[in-house]
Amino acid sequence: MPYVETTPWETEQIKALLDAAEFPIVPAIHRYGIHTDRPNGMVLVVSETNDDNDDGYPDGRWDTWSLEFPTLESALKHTGICRVGISGVIVTVSVDGKEIR
Repeated sequence: MPYVETTPWETEQIKALLDAAEFPIVPAIHRYGIHTDRPNGMVLVVSETNDDNDDGYPDGRWDTWSLEFPTLESALKHTGICRVGISGVIVTVSVDGKEIR
């Protein structure tokens, strides 16, 4: 897998998991990038993950897809905020580049 820089949220979570000795060598990460400044007025959510089957372990590649929403509120209802998911996946959510915690 190519090197991918971690976000501040991901870095905090990785450190906490390493300190607790509950972490695989490569973290499973899911990112939602929400983009509000679009010419068509829609809100774009770009998703990327290295854990496409949601088992908590990286799959060895990054997959990317996107969805459009009519409002920021509806996009955030879909994504939620930064968190560690039930399978241990680090979930990062940003709106126009700012992490939402």
